[in-house]
Parts: sequence; C-alpha cells; structure tokens
Amino acid sequence: MFVVSNSKVTKRRIKDYLIGHCLIQPSDEITGIDDTVKSKLKSYHDFKKILDKTHDTAMVEDMISHILIFGDDKKLLREWLRDNCNGLDAKDIEYVSRLKYKDWGRLSRAFLTELYTPDEHGEALSVIDMMRATNCNLMQLMSDKYKFSEAAEAYRNNKFEQTKLLSRDSTRCMFHRQ
Repeated sequence: MFVVSNSKVTKRRIKDYLIGHCLIQPSDEITGIDDTVKSKLKSYHDFKKILDKTHDTAMVEDMISHILIFGDDKKLLREWLRDNCNGLDAKDIEYVSRLKYKDWGRLSRAFLTELYTPDEHGEALSVIDMMRATNCNLMQLMSDKYKFSEAAEAYRNNKFEQTKLLSRDSTRCMFHRQ
C-alpha cells in the first residue's frame, strides 16, 4: 500500500489499513512506533523499473551490495554489472552505476539473517532467529549481552577491507596491461 502510493506512513494510516483488511478492531491501539514512520523506500524506488523488467530481487540486492562495496569506483561497478547482471542493458548499467548508497539499510537482509552470535546455550543464531527465540527487541539484541554489534562491525570492516583490496588489485592490473 505505502510502496505504491509513495505517501507518508503514519500510525493512523497503518491502523486504517489493518482495520480495512480486518486484521484489527477499531478499538485496538497501535503502540511501539512513532506517529510518523521513516520509510522513504529509496532503494525500492531506485530499482523499481529494473524489478519490473527482471523480477529478480536477489540480483537487485546484490547490485545494492556492490554499490556499497565499490563505493566511488564506478568503472569497477559498471564492469561488475556487465559481468554479473543478466537482463540489464547499457542504459540500466549506467543508471545503476550513478546510484549512491552510504551504508547498509537499517534492516538489511545481511544484517538480519547472515550475522550470527551465540545465545545463552551457545547456539549460533541470527538476529531474526534470536528475535523469534526470545522476547528481545532489536535494541536489546544490540546490547553488550549479545555480540551482534561486534559481529556487524566485523562484517562491515571485512567488506570495506575487501573493497580496498579490490581497488588496489584493479589498479595494479591496469598498470600492468600492455
């Protein structure tokens, strides 16, 4: 509903939507969120035409990840897009290579499902797994009691270190070509 309309998401609009779909009663109260929800859906709007064309959300997630990894090295990004993203024409590749993202989305797939930390029994669980297994919310999971903050920082540092190595290797290759 909010994705299509590009409209502001508010607590009132969420409640109206849930009432309209018979998911809650008018007397029910929505709590735990601000009156206005921050939801620009920038990446969705940036990639809507490509999603309509390819219907490949995994490819789009991979493109967003590589926009972050390659940073300002647009030449390297264009090369990666040509080699790895079937269904994109030259116009699409140029468009995607101009997009800028500065960090993970607050709740990216990688953050929610690919970072693991041990629970109190020593079993490695993702953020989503831990939220299902406990009554903890995200802020509680990011506390010192759990190791998700450390795991996220290590993952991010590793990704950006790989980016530096990729850039250095690419530069070396450019200078050694004859």
